[in-house]
Amino acid sequence: MEFVSFRVFFVSMGMMDNIFNNKMKRLYSILFMLLLFVCASAQKKEISNARDNIKKNRNLEQAEKSMNDLLKDSANRYNDRIWSTMFDAIFKQYVQGNEKLYLRQNYDTTKLFNLTMKMIRTAESLDSVDARPNKNGKIELKHRKKHADLLHKYRPNLYNGGLFFVNKQKYAEAYKYFDAYIDCANQPLFTQFDYNANDKRIPEAAYWAVYCGYKMKDPKATFHHCIEGYGTLLHDVAIFGRDLSFGERYGEIH
Repeated sequence: MEFVSFRVFFVSMGMMDNIFNNKMKRLYSILFMLLLFVCASAQKKEISNARDNIKKNRNLEQAEKSMNDLLKDSANRYNDRIWSTMFDAIFKQYVQGNEKLYLRQNYDTTKLFNLTMKMIRTAESLDSVDARPNKNGKIELKHRKKHADLLHKYRPNLYNGGLFFVNKQKYAEAYKYFDAYIDCANQPLFTQFDYNANDKRIPEAAYWAVYCGYKMKDPKATFHHCIEGYGTLLHDVAIFGRDLSFGERYGEIH
């Protein structure tokens, strides 16, 4: 009888453990769902606040930063609304800066070049998210045409930024701008313009990128655009200055 009693006791304890474990699992599931809900609500509010600031042309740098912080979470990496909001915040900053320069107000020119770079890089990242198939396996490009048409007009500022930094003898910065200008030709975002075929300035940008690499004493940067087929090679080095001392003899850029 005692053996049977102990057996019943252990069976009962086992059943209680199972019930307790099941309840704890349900509790953890509920807590996890609540946490997801709270995080989603906070994210939605943050995006809403950023969009409100963008609409009212205020706190634009904070709006950009808040979206950039959200994108640091890998779970948000493919959220096109966050990318789109960040792009709009950067673009509005560019418009404000450009207006100040037009009105001859005090404004840092380098900041405008930097905003151009950020606009294009952000739009390229958004485009890669936009190009992902939806749940039905279809690709719906909601932003590409609008952003490509817009940024096509501002892309020359990458080239101008490169020249600006060459004149300042900031060759590493200049290289980044020439490299970004050339790289647009390989980005799906700008496919409609076929820059490799139609942009006659790419060989010049490639020359200056090679020149900047030479001045930085960086072999990788020096030869990067000599071997990627942008028409630089030795032929274009000859066209744009015979050799890499051309920039020095030319007085950098006049």
